[in-house]
Amino acid sequence: MFSTLAEVITEMNNHTLMNHFGLEPTETRLAMMNSIMTTTHEIGNALSIIFLLPVADYKGRTFAAIHPRFGITIAVAVCQFKFRISGFASTALIFSFVFGKLIMFSTSSPSLLGTSSLWFIFPLFVMISSVVVYILLLRFPDSPKWLVQQKRVAEAIDAIRFYHGAESKIYETVNNVIKENSLTKENKLSLKQVWENDTLRQSCLIILANMMFMQFDTSYVLSIYTIMFHNQAGFTTQMAMNINLIITIVLLPTKFVGTILLDTLGRRPTFFIAGIMQYTKSILIFATSIIIFISGSSLITQIMYLGVEFLAVLVPATGVNSILVLFVSELFPPSARTSVGQAMMFGSMLINTPIVSVFPIVNSIFPPIFFVPFVITQVIFGIYLYRNMPETRGRAVYDIIESMDNEVGSRAASILDEKLPLIRNRARTLASKRNSILNIERSRAVTFDHKFTPEN
Repeated sequence: MFSTLAEVITEMNNHTLMNHFGLEPTETRLAMMNSIMTTTHEIGNALSIIFLLPVADYKGRTFAAIHPRFGITIAVAVCQFKFRISGFASTALIFSFVFGKLIMFSTSSPSLLGTSSLWFIFPLFVMISSVVVYILLLRFPDSPKWLVQQKRVAEAIDAIRFYHGAESKIYETVNNVIKENSLTKENKLSLKQVWENDTLRQSCLIILANMMFMQFDTSYVLSIYTIMFHNQAGFTTQMAMNINLIITIVLLPTKFVGTILLDTLGRRPTFFIAGIMQYTKSILIFATSIIIFISGSSLITQIMYLGVEFLAVLVPATGVNSILVLFVSELFPPSARTSVGQAMMFGSMLINTPIVSVFPIVNSIFPPIFFVPFVITQVIFGIYLYRNMPETRGRAVYDIIESMDNEVGSRAASILDEKLPLIRNRARTLASKRNSILNIERSRAVTFDHKFTPEN
């Protein structure tokens, strides 16, 4: 709503500044206010990491994904509906899913619902749809991995049968999950413990590089200020809405190929394809900004920005954004995922906050300079990931971690370098001289407790 109803929100902001606070809405003040408004999104992320993410550990994944989400969404919609007169209603709610975009771009036109008197229909619609989604999701069982971690194997079997069907390899899946849970001695590892282990530290570096490449980018800013970028390129607001709608409809089929690419090509090829497109987008928006700053908008800038728009939709369509989440589940044992997930969310917040906060100010002074860091950093982290990113497609977690452990262990100078033993029943011979995450090399079958297998 912040992006698609830009003109309506600007009008309400101007009204609020003048009539409620007695301030003249200059370009600098509006830039500062936009910076504050977009930063509130990251404040919400920080609060969710501290208060909501731990809920998934002790109440379950399903509870965390359904009940708090429903309550927060309803609360946001109510606040928007209640305070729409003040002008600060739609601060941070952004429709990012494709069908949400279709609805917004097709109905938010100034000739339809995109007016100061009718826009309240959108939060009202959110309230209704949230109730519907909440009712539909109540029947979903919890995560099988979380259930196994809680020693509720029978419920995990039912959950696997629900999600994957009765014909799936249920007991094999449960056994694999049990092996995952038995990779480490402790049930929950802190981030410090994770970092002190050589193998897990390598996984952390891969996660960090992936996050820097994908999130230290212009995509979030482009989505928030889409109307403004279109106007700078030479499009009117109505043209911008029509363009967004057309691009969303034309590229709708690509939304369904992400999973296919990840499962057929694998993580590395998918990332390579998406990385090339994302870097091309960064170069293109940088060049467009320079041309607009020097000579103003023209047909060339319109064509170039259309290319940016297409690439902005095509990159996530590859499924590359899922790789980061997949790696948290595939490169770490269950006991480390919560701490790594929290660190990843905090890292994302630290990356996004300066970007969305600084952009309105930089854009009012010298817009091209804003895009320079993205062009440089994506080369650095792209090269690192090309050299170090593992291929995890179709592999069990314990197999992935053992392979990485062997690779890291082959480079270790001595087992005495290890600061914290994580694995139960570690081999204590110095002959191994490696920081292994498994208790015995290539003996995964003995790393789990047989009493928790379905047969017992």
